[in-house]
Amino acid sequence: MASTDGGAADGPRPDGRGQFLRQGEIFWDNANCTTKCRCLDFNNEILCQDMACGPFEACETKNKFFQCVPVESSTCVVFGDPHYHTFDGFLFHFQGSCSYLLARQCWPGSQLPYFNVEAKNENRGGSSVSWLRDIFVEVYSHKIVLPKGGFGKAKVDDLVVSLPISLELGAIKVYQSGLSTALETDFGLLVTYDGQHYASVSVPGSYINATCGLCGNYNKDPEDDVLRSDGRMATSVPDLGESWQVPHPERRCSTGCLENCSLCDPATEALYFSPEYCGFINKSGGPLWECGSVVDPTAFIHSCVYDLCSAKDNGTGLCQAIQAYATVCQALGISVGEWRSQTGCAAAVQCPELSQYSVCATSCPATCSDLTAPLSCTSPCTESCECPEGHVLSADRCVPVQGCGCDVNGRYYPVGESFWASPDCSVQCHCQAGGEARCFNTTCPEGEICTIENGYKGCYPKRETVCLVGQDQVLQTFDGITFPYPLEQSYTLLKTCPERPDFIEVDINQKKVGSAPNGPRVVRVQAAGQEVKIGGTRLSDIKVNGNDVELPYFHPSGRLEIYRTDNSTVMESEGLLAISYYDSGLLEIRLSTSYFNCTGGLCGLFNDNATDEFCLPKGKFTDNLELFLESWTTFDEICNGECGDLLMACNNDSELLKSYRSRSSCGIINDPTNSSFLECHSVVNVSAYYRTCLFRLCQSGGNVSELCDSVARYATACKNADVDIGQWRSHSFC
Repeated sequence: MASTDGGAADGPRPDGRGQFLRQGEIFWDNANCTTKCRCLDFNNEILCQDMACGPFEACETKNKFFQCVPVESSTCVVFGDPHYHTFDGFLFHFQGSCSYLLARQCWPGSQLPYFNVEAKNENRGGSSVSWLRDIFVEVYSHKIVLPKGGFGKAKVDDLVVSLPISLELGAIKVYQSGLSTALETDFGLLVTYDGQHYASVSVPGSYINATCGLCGNYNKDPEDDVLRSDGRMATSVPDLGESWQVPHPERRCSTGCLENCSLCDPATEALYFSPEYCGFINKSGGPLWECGSVVDPTAFIHSCVYDLCSAKDNGTGLCQAIQAYATVCQALGISVGEWRSQTGCAAAVQCPELSQYSVCATSCPATCSDLTAPLSCTSPCTESCECPEGHVLSADRCVPVQGCGCDVNGRYYPVGESFWASPDCSVQCHCQAGGEARCFNTTCPEGEICTIENGYKGCYPKRETVCLVGQDQVLQTFDGITFPYPLEQSYTLLKTCPERPDFIEVDINQKKVGSAPNGPRVVRVQAAGQEVKIGGTRLSDIKVNGNDVELPYFHPSGRLEIYRTDNSTVMESEGLLAISYYDSGLLEIRLSTSYFNCTGGLCGLFNDNATDEFCLPKGKFTDNLELFLESWTTFDEICNGECGDLLMACNNDSELLKSYRSRSSCGIINDPTNSSFLECHSVVNVSAYYRTCLFRLCQSGGNVSELCDSVARYATACKNADVDIGQWRSHSFC
């Protein structure tokens, strides 16, 4: 119970005496709303200051207190693939996969609080359409991310936090509201995102004619919502969307579909407009019928048909469009019936363990941080996954009240979670059962610093690392050693410790037969459980798990993305690996510091020690460059049959190639019955030497010196690896 004393005035507040106030709650202390008060997040105090209602607000009684309530407000909605429904009701479809400004306070010199809301889109399954990925909100100098699939979590100033969270003495609140994450401010901004496809931005009437972005200028005139960022009228939807694109450091993107984005024959289109499909939204007597008199369903029905025609009826567009309309209706307090079971959309909601779906649950669920949230909730009900009686939300799951976690310095941590309680990583804590945080003093190990990586604070190695593979046959390792390497072989450039779950391997092939001197060599990457091949005829030639893909490409798991810049092809994986393959032929491999002391390959052992770069696959070190290169030679099968194709090199003479494979030729080193080389097979990879031998014979027309030199190279590699192969030369062979 917060006292109603303190703050700017002496004595108890006449309208607040004896009333329970939640942390961060705001109220005005008299019927004229001239003094604004806030229940602080600490010290059990109330802070008050002289402040009247704004020009578009009215003083009303609300929950036994006085509140400044907006006379009006407006909501911009983004949903589906995606559709934009502006503050003034203008509808357009734009499939760009970049980051875009949705809404911002754009009135120069205004005293209105500044805010900025951006959407980062992504392609899913193809480059012609896109969906929401993340929502970025900048307000009161905080940068907050509502992430894709981030139920119960958000990112605040680069740090992943469990919800709910209160910032700036309650001026910003981020919490779960139904199936969405909501961000609410004390000046009336409300941003929601369901982590999949639906986002909304609501602003009070005080922002009339004071916003800009894809959500429009909120001047009650939908005709001018096609204004570009430079103030000119857009000539097309892509022109409008591109003008509000904002730079984002993580990746490049595309404009998306430009024309003929949604095609249906008349019969199919008529079917989609029927009550069995999109017409369900305004079906007479249906679960959404009552809303039709308040919210015009036309835009949502047409968006639904647009999606179904774009996706050739995969069902997703139907469920998303109905959800969008139902959500808008419920936000206005209009009753909505149970619609998912009637449309085959029930499976789209997967409730966490112990919770149960409800079409009309509280928008302010009880949480471990705020057990009384439903009691003071003034928002209409919304569809949600409800916790059973006696249980509350702990981040993203239902737990018994006694199973709640720890509240430390205004942040909530579920039971079992470890966290840093100091900004310099000098105090680490572990939340134990019963809500007790056990903490201990610590320091970062030598060579590491306290920083945030991938949203989590911790001790991380000081430096990231870069390996450069030049087209000029020069390679620079992670620790800065430079050496020449031949183009005639295929090599493993990077191979991380196999015991790590996020294993990475990068190989580069030998030069393609007959290719241009500066033609791209194929690079094969294993990362995030996927195999990617970059290059071939062009650097934009990409295969993922053997299938050709268009750029930009984003794996459905969200762990892998590939895109083009002005002069390179870039592949990124979860902040762990970034590969840039430049048109000039330069290959740049950037590796996370989390792989410190855990790499092999030609890029060397990343340990900040330039004296031990030449590490062999079995862990031994050598100062012999030739042995080091040979030890990391690989199959050239990464060329997809293009580079070094043996049959092509033998002028498509299969019988000739067969003769070179025999035991009397290159087959001598690959013969399992040949005791001379058999013992070496488990130590030095014979496959690459065998294929190289075949390739050289095909290229030379069977030159014996090429044969003997190839076999001798494998013999030398075995000897350098301490394997005694004995005498392999004879009077009849070499």
